[in-house]
Amino acid sequence: MTVLEANPVQKKLFERGMRVLHARFGDRLKSVCTDQCAQIGKWMREQMPSVHHTFDVWHIAKGLMKKIMDTSTKRESPILSH
Repeated sequence: MTVLEANPVQKKLFERGMRVLHARFGDRLKSVCTDQCAQIGKWMREQMPSVHHTFDVWHIAKGLMKKIMDTSTKRESPILSH
């Protein structure tokens, strides 16, 4: 699984958006789903530990498909060369 790095603007906008959502919904904000960004994951753990944070399955599947395709093009790949 690849964990991505957010650019500073993306992280700041996420933080701002989460603060707006938290201000509006308070404790009713139970979970949020994002791409695999290490900085956002860390921010969620530290700043909003009561909000359940998960990774978007689409991003995980996209990264997995790319790895499978890259591996399948290598001649040394014993599993995928059949």
